[in-house]
Amino acid sequence: MGRVLVLFFLFVFFSSCGDNTPKGVLSKDVMVPLLTDLHLADGYASMVYGDSARIKTAIVYKALYKKYNTDSAGLRSTLKYYTERPDELGLMYKEVEKNLTRLDKQEQKRVSLEQKEATRKLKIEAAREFRKAKLAENRLKMSRGEYDFGLPYYQAPGKPHLKVWTKYPISAKARKVDSLKRDSIKTNLLKRKTRR
Repeated sequence: MGRVLVLFFLFVFFSSCGDNTPKGVLSKDVMVPLLTDLHLADGYASMVYGDSARIKTAIVYKALYKKYNTDSAGLRSTLKYYTERPDELGLMYKEVEKNLTRLDKQEQKRVSLEQKEATRKLKIEAAREFRKAKLAENRLKMSRGEYDFGLPYYQAPGKPHLKVWTKYPISAKARKVDSLKRDSIKTNLLKRKTRR
């Protein structure tokens, strides 16, 4: 009799330790991503207004049911099963919350990068527009003869072009002495003449 009782208690112990989820109830591994996606779909539905909100929400829900191989009845039975076990449901929702905060941080990072890129492009475009405007203004000034290069000019008598005004005139001696224009043959001839 003692052996029968021991076997009975061992049977009860091992059967209670096993996974006794009923058929049709989704496991925790499937339920956590499903709940995460459902909360994202609900957030999307709250942002859409009008009659199209119901239609779009239904389309999103159908896609989620197809992705996780379930339907609305299966989801209801799964939620009913886990609401009877609040500890398991609490653990699942902690994971769902972690997933949602991670996705939120990723979205904020993506949006901030897009904003930085947009401001960078705007600055580049503004610099290009400024450069184009400045070039057009300078071309217009040059075509009118109004462009100031920072040096005073004067028109030489009888000549149509402008000359740069200098405070000190260049002497004739300085004009003659130009080492770049003299070549070696002339210098050698000059040296020979001076020796004789």
